[in-house]
Amino acid sequence: MSSYWSWQHDTLILRCQVQPKAQRDAIVGEHDGRLRIRINALPADGAANQRLIAFLAATFKVAKTQVRIQTGHSARLKTAAISAPLELPAGLGISASRVSL
Repeated sequence: MSSYWSWQHDTLILRCQVQPKAQRDAIVGEHDGRLRIRINALPADGAANQRLIAFLAATFKVAKTQVRIQTGHSARLKTAAISAPLELPAGLGISASRVSL
């Protein structure tokens, strides 16, 4: 298992490092035990958080209501929870086997 993801029942937990003000939204890869994500939004008034939620929802093929930020609302280091993701993007090393904790 990678250090930046885990399962809690059917919820995927991602430990992320978010870089706001990027040219485009993109998953960069693993950095210091976190999934590094670039977001094309300013880190003001929750814009970067909302963009992150929309990006993760599109990436994992779920509704935005199925993505929430658990920790790090005002920081670059965040923990996001994705409930019942329909797709696990190739190349991220996320296993489909869910573990009940």
